[in-house]
Amino acid sequence: IISPSQVVTGPQSETFENIFPSINWTIGNPNSNATWSKIPTAGGFGSSTSSAKMNNNSSTDISGESDYIYSPYLNLTTITPPITLTFDVAYARFSSNYHDSLIVSVSNDCGSSWTRLYAKGNSALATAPDNSGSFVPSSTQWRTENISLDNYANESALKIAVENKSGWGQ
Repeated sequence: IISPSQVVTGPQSETFENIFPSINWTIGNPNSNATWSKIPTAGGFGSSTSSAKMNNNSSTDISGESDYIYSPYLNLTTITPPITLTFDVAYARFSSNYHDSLIVSVSNDCGSSWTRLYAKGNSALATAPDNSGSFVPSSTQWRTENISLDNYANESALKIAVENKSGWGQ
């Protein structure tokens, strides 16, 4: 059961510039290993100073593990389509042998089931050349992604999950 205080209504914007995770956003770290964190040294296209980062090449091999950033419940009933989830991504593979995936899913049943709307990994996710060092994207190594949420326009409690699936890459 979702209480009205848990639902955010109207258009939303999240920059991860200040508090991370932001108010009403949560981190899912089911294996209690490396997970999402705020990085204060790189922001999308150089127009911001911070972003959310997943360090897949930590000292512990986390291959096959998934970590999540969950949105608050969103009430889309007051928004007229087109409804678009837009985000910026920067990624460099460690090498062709070690690569990761980014997946975006939605749930309209309190997280009992999820529908995948976006999935990219390996070279399809890459915005920069392979990098076996610590990857910090330059302002030109970002790409904007757009996902239509029009099919969910009548949902009063839609939750979004941004999933990092580690291949012990970057």
